[in-house]
Amino acid sequence: MLESVRNNRIQYQKLTEQEKQDRQILGTLVGPCADIVNPTRNGRTYSEKLWEKVFDAPLVKEQLKAGGIFGELEHPDYDEVNPEKIAVVMPEAPKKGEDGLLYGYWHILNTPCGKILKTLVDYGYKPGISTRGNGDIITDYNGNESVDPNTYQLNALDIVLIPAVEKARLELAESLNTKKPLTESLKELVDNSSDEDKKIMNESLAQLNITLTSENTDEAREVSIPVEVDTAENGDITISQLEKPIIAGSEKFDELTGEYPEITVKPEVISDAQVQVEAKIAEDAETEVADETIVDDGAEDDNI
Repeated sequence: MLESVRNNRIQYQKLTEQEKQDRQILGTLVGPCADIVNPTRNGRTYSEKLWEKVFDAPLVKEQLKAGGIFGELEHPDYDEVNPEKIAVVMPEAPKKGEDGLLYGYWHILNTPCGKILKTLVDYGYKPGISTRGNGDIITDYNGNESVDPNTYQLNALDIVLIPAVEKARLELAESLNTKKPLTESLKELVDNSSDEDKKIMNESLAQLNITLTSENTDEAREVSIPVEVDTAENGDITISQLEKPIIAGSEKFDELTGEYPEITVKPEVISDAQVQVEAKIAEDAETEVADETIVDDGAEDDNI
């Protein structure tokens, strides 16, 4: 239960470990969610009157009585909450602090998106919280914009990377426990989930612009480079590029000129004996390939 806000710190009744386990709660986030004095990043003010009306609305009261206001990871392009994408729930209305901010707490639920969020905060990240709703904009004589308290309707409070209110950052109420790098933790989380949860997690991670790729990889990148080969009278071989490579994967690629530097290869002088040995190796290899060749039966290749 949210008891009070003292010294801009929220005081609430914490759940026991058994209660968290029974209710499938992975953790609790606390912090400010709205500013009733200063405008948001988009220059609009959400007044104290507006928030009083929001949390006094019958539908919002009904949701809080039923369990709370849900939120997803990042704002989606729809108004209603998608049950598959729920990450957090705000069990009760926030309270005003002395600094003009509204403070609340949010339970991280044991859902695909909730697991992603818990991994992020375990890593040490402080996510933002932002309201999702609709309302008319009022502009005063000085050009200042505010949201109309009489028309605004709250749909959700979503976890976001960049909150509209700069100070609306949440922190995990429990002590942090970082054991693995973030990418490794997220990849392990996704890999150990069901196919259905993987789909939801990957969609949510993409929305957060998080890509689960290893920073250190030994995979080779093929680069197709059209070249021209010239042999000088002294035997030097010069290789020069004709066009830009299909995939520019080399650090030597010049972004300004769009070219690779010319490469000169000095011919290596070898003995006649070595030439005969290498010729014999090449001949044996050709014979082996010929023995393994499968006769073409005339079937067409479907690949283009």
